[in-house]
Amino acid sequence: MKAGLGSSAGGAQADKPSKALSGQHYGIDDPYEVMGLAGVAALSLVLGYLGVVFQGRLGGVMAFLGLLGGLIVGLVSAIFAFSLFWSSRSWKSSELERLGSSLPWGGDELVLDAGCGRGPFSVIVAKKLSAGRVVCLDVWRKRDVSGNDPRWVIANAQAAGVGDRVLLVRADPSHLPFPGGVFDAVVSGFAINHVRGSKAKESAVADAVRVLKGGGRLAFLVAGAAREAARVLEKESLRDTETSAFRLGLFPPAQSFVARKSFAKPA
Repeated sequence: MKAGLGSSAGGAQADKPSKALSGQHYGIDDPYEVMGLAGVAALSLVLGYLGVVFQGRLGGVMAFLGLLGGLIVGLVSAIFAFSLFWSSRSWKSSELERLGSSLPWGGDELVLDAGCGRGPFSVIVAKKLSAGRVVCLDVWRKRDVSGNDPRWVIANAQAAGVGDRVLLVRADPSHLPFPGGVFDAVVSGFAINHVRGSKAKESAVADAVRVLKGGGRLAFLVAGAAREAARVLEKESLRDTETSAFRLGLFPPAQSFVARKSFAKPA
């Protein structure tokens, strides 16, 4: 099975990272939102300042309201932009490390990272394996993660000393191209957030459960999709389910959940 997964990666795994793609760099989640909020913050502050400059024409009250509105909108937008940025650069890694360490590892598991991005969760899991492998699956859209590219997964894995433990597969994380009961564990960090629609989110989580072996583990970090995940876990009768409190260090505040798939009942 591992050989087949490796061939599914197409030519991406064979591509060597360029010198520019070196070291461990995982990018920024939702870069367009971060840039948009930063732009709104800058524009609001500029408009507020112009209101003061032209207060003679606008009148004192209008100038004050313009300045106040510009400061409020600018400050809120700047806080949101910084929170999104810093959450990606710092807090996300620590939460993924905590989540990855919460699972029992034997070292020989076949693991799927559904929506791996530039590979932060893949690398964390790969470090816990010896004979096992991590299948890093994504479509690598630039709007999901800045500089999103499968070569970054390779570069980050190599920098961490686990380059031989990752396989790349280009596919939609919400429609997994694998038969049922393949993986010992399925992990995902925020990929479910990029699936639009409540039903589609539920379908994506259910598909992750489908490809798990009996006794396999599920570990997801999600923001704004906890209800959909909980419904699937209940419907699929997963065991040892644990849902964390909101992790306020992340922005937007997120939750993690882990669960174990039941063994199929004998016919």
